[in-house]
Amino acid sequence: MTERDECPRIEALSAFLDDALDSAERAEVASHAAACPVCGAAFARLDALRADFAVLPAPRVGFDLAPAVGERIRAAGRARAVGPARAPGRRAWQRLPLALGSAAALGAGAFLGAFLVAGGAAAMRPAVEMSAFATVPPGGLCVGPACDAGMPR
Repeated sequence: MTERDECPRIEALSAFLDDALDSAERAEVASHAAACPVCGAAFARLDALRADFAVLPAPRVGFDLAPAVGERIRAAGRARAVGPARAPGRRAWQRLPLALGSAAALGAGAFLGAFLVAGGAAAMRPAVEMSAFATVPPGGLCVGPACDAGMPR
C-alpha cells in the first residue's frame, strides 16, 4: 500500500486520531501511515494540531444563551410587524412617470402605425418609383409568360 493512489483519505487519518475506526481499519491506516511518507507527514500534522487544540481552555459562558437569543428574535419580529403607516396617496404619484411613459409609447406607436398603414408617404409612392426593384430594368422589354401585366412588352 505504498502507492499514492492507494493512500487513505485524510478523513481516515483524522478518524484514526479520534478513535472512530474499528480495529481492522485502525491497523490498516496505522501500517500505511508508517510506510508512506506522504500519509505519515499528514498524520503527524493532524496529531500536532489535535495536541495544540487539547491545551486550549474550554470556553464557558456562565449562563444559557438560548433565552437571550430567543428574546432578540421575538423583539426583531415585533419591530418589523409594527412599521410606520404609509399615506394612502403616496404610491399614486410614484406611478405617474410609469403611466406617462406608457401613454407616450402607446401614442407614438398608434401614430406611426396609422401613418404607415393609412396613407403615409411610403404608401403613396407611385408604382413607377417601386419599379426600380423589379426584375426587368426600367425601359427594358419583358418577353414571355412570366412578365407582369403592367410592364411594357
